[in-house]
Amino acid sequence: MNSAQTYKQTVKQWRPYFIASIIALIFSALSAFHGWYDGEFPSEELTEEEEVQQLSKDPSKVPYHDLFVKNATAIGWDWEMLAAIAYHESHFNPLASSHRGARGLMQLMPKACDRYGLNDSTVFVAEDNVRAAARCLNNIGGYFADIEDITEREKFVLAAYNAGPAHIIDARRLARKYGADANSWDDTETFLSFLKYEEYYTDPVVKYGKFNAKTTIAYVQGILRTSRMIHHGEFAMKRKRQSPSSPAVVSEPEQVPEAAASVPNEGEDEPANGSEPVVSSSVEPTNNESL
Repeated sequence: MNSAQTYKQTVKQWRPYFIASIIALIFSALSAFHGWYDGEFPSEELTEEEEVQQLSKDPSKVPYHDLFVKNATAIGWDWEMLAAIAYHESHFNPLASSHRGARGLMQLMPKACDRYGLNDSTVFVAEDNVRAAARCLNNIGGYFADIEDITEREKFVLAAYNAGPAHIIDARRLARKYGADANSWDDTETFLSFLKYEEYYTDPVVKYGKFNAKTTIAYVQGILRTSRMIHHGEFAMKRKRQSPSSPAVVSEPEQVPEAAASVPNEGEDEPANGSEPVVSSSVEPTNNESL
């Protein structure tokens, strides 16, 4: 048998194995592509820029869970709401700083830090930062103490934590003037969005002028959505390695609302038993920007 015949015989003998190997390679390649397309394999960019952490179905696995529970209980909030704020503000990074000066887990502005006794060291201590933020939220609630529905009131507080209370109060004034429900966030949100139009920000009932509500409305929606996801154990977190580029707060009123301009006496925030305060209708302006 010459070499040509030997070659043909070898090819014929091993042909099924060659075909099977080629088919296996094709299926392997298709499987890998399908997995990448479905997101099973992280991209190179994702690996370099983000650390993706899938939280357990057990909500208690949320970072700083115990701190959120402790401080939320003290002010009568659900702990998931504080956790959601921390996620949106700093991605649970207690050392986060922004170019605007917001610092820590809850991204408190410098005046808020001064107001609640945080210094350049303690502002980066998660326990101190969360406690100060909880007190801040509690005091902001004083502007909206007339809203009896706690769930609704919290939405107003979130908006004021982001933008300050002044424009939120203006939006409520507009809602009342036009026959809407000033105690409903859905109604008030509509008029808050109208404050970018001259017809509305020059209305006699509006005291604090023009305002672009897009960021604040999205902020409230995002906090509420994340809070629900945490509660139901459906929260998948992308923890960015770099600090956030900006704090939640987007504006600061030039002056405080007249109805809430009184300044508490020293120690008035703290009741005699040392626990966190309840909502008071007479509080110093305590939005995150103006503090």
